[in-house]
Amino acid sequence: MSLSLVMPVHNAARFLSKTLSSVHEALRKDDQLILILDGCTDNTEAALRSWMSAHSDSVSYEISVDVGLYGGVAHSRNRGISLASRNWIGFIDHDDSVAPSIYKTLTDKAGSSGADVVRGGYVKRTAQSFEVVYPDLAPEAYSFFGIFVWNSIFSKSLIVDNGISFLPGYGEDYEFNFEVSKFVSRQAFVREPLYFWHIHDFNQHKVRRPVDFAARAAGIFQRHQSYLAAVPNAEAAYYRWLHDYTSYLKTQFSPKEVADALGVHGIAEILSAQSRRC
Repeated sequence: MSLSLVMPVHNAARFLSKTLSSVHEALRKDDQLILILDGCTDNTEAALRSWMSAHSDSVSYEISVDVGLYGGVAHSRNRGISLASRNWIGFIDHDDSVAPSIYKTLTDKAGSSGADVVRGGYVKRTAQSFEVVYPDLAPEAYSFFGIFVWNSIFSKSLIVDNGISFLPGYGEDYEFNFEVSKFVSRQAFVREPLYFWHIHDFNQHKVRRPVDFAARAAGIFQRHQSYLAAVPNAEAAYYRWLHDYTSYLKTQFSPKEVADALGVHGIAEILSAQSRRC
């Protein structure tokens, strides 16, 4: 089984060589690496050329490079999906790394299990510490509590045939995985730490505000309300996430900022309506 690995890249000159070297060890000769260079204004393109020149003799897999102005990771990933030519699709961020065995392990599991989504464990790493996470959760629960896509591989037909894509904004992984949960026939899990998420001062999630969460949470409710009402497990996971994340925000931001964000996007009304039904 071969894989198309999609990597959105934006102003990643300081990270790119290390990430590419990690991916280089993990990809196999029939795989495809898709690099989407999105509006880079630093030395990213020079760093890419330098790495490719240094590794030209050892690259056995296909490398596709697309340069454009896509406007964020969601659009870049969607562009990568449109360029994917293998039967499995994976994702990696431009500042992370992977275990050398990740894609063989995940595709082998797909073959042995008959699953159309396979997920693995990951390591959350900072300069001072690391935490191993094993999000072995049902698809509807994974949408809100497993969250990420980069520790997973997806059948291309599952994504393309069902028109699944990333919607821009905070937490695009939440909604992508939620769409996946509607159509997945079987999901498998590999209990190994295969992906390394590197937390640093340039991570995008560090600039998110309560209003960003509120917009995504309200959007999920509005776009998928009938599905949530029809599938009790999905509805329960959504409301638990809404309660838990709202509580978390209150520990990180001022009460006024949280209240204003929830009010503007109608989260208070959504929670209130759920409470009246219970």
